[in-house]
Amino acid sequence: MIWRTMVAVFAAHALGCYHVAQLAHLIRARSDAGAPTLYAERCSSCHGDAGHGDGVVGRTLDPQPRDFSDRGWQQATSDEQIRTVIRQGGRAARLSASMAAHPDLSDAELDALVAYIRSVGGG
Repeated sequence: MIWRTMVAVFAAHALGCYHVAQLAHLIRARSDAGAPTLYAERCSSCHGDAGHGDGVVGRTLDPQPRDFSDRGWQQATSDEQIRTVIRQGGRAARLSASMAAHPDLSDAELDALVAYIRSVGGG
């Protein structure tokens, strides 16, 4: 693990990446068995490893990323709404423009992300 982190930091420096903390977070998240790899790679830096809106990058955003454990939000939001925000981004749903679009995800990948987001909320 230390070796991978050192290589990542060196590569980030060589490539001019100023987000070393985010890169290190992704390396840790990929080895975390608690969340699916796709969530760890695409969502956790903002929404947090457990989906509470407390990711490394998310702490710097205004507005803060969604806390998926919020039961009120879970009950008021359909699976299709979640899919739309993931695929088209926040701006398309009149939410934060900081939420990037992920149009490259397959339907199966979207289903897996929605299922994980629902599990964070206890549903």
